[in-house]
Amino acid sequence: MKYQVKTVRGAQAEMVQKLGLVKISESSAEDLFNFGVPLVIVGNNVNDFHFFGGWHLAMHVDSQRYLSEGVPFSVMRNRWSSYNENPETGKIAYFVDKQYVADTSRSKRHRQG
Repeated sequence: MKYQVKTVRGAQAEMVQKLGLVKISESSAEDLFNFGVPLVIVGNNVNDFHFFGGWHLAMHVDSQRYLSEGVPFSVMRNRWSSYNENPETGKIAYFVDKQYVADTSRSKRHRQG
């Protein structure tokens, strides 16, 4: 299933495109989490090399497992943040595989026109 999400722009968002990921807002991440869609989280200062290579800083979030254990999004986020947010890596950033994102190209063209 594909979902409408609010994407986030910037250098990191452009870098992760080659990994097949889309950077999304926290509210979109929470919605997808509640639907059981898997997410990837990492600090917003981390470059794409260190997601799954280099320092392996990105974390795969199995939303369905968290939900089945009764762990809400806010608890998952706070646990990650307390251990991983720092001035070097930055605050939490959320990503989803592009297969879950609905094509918004028509709406973008409509807004530009």
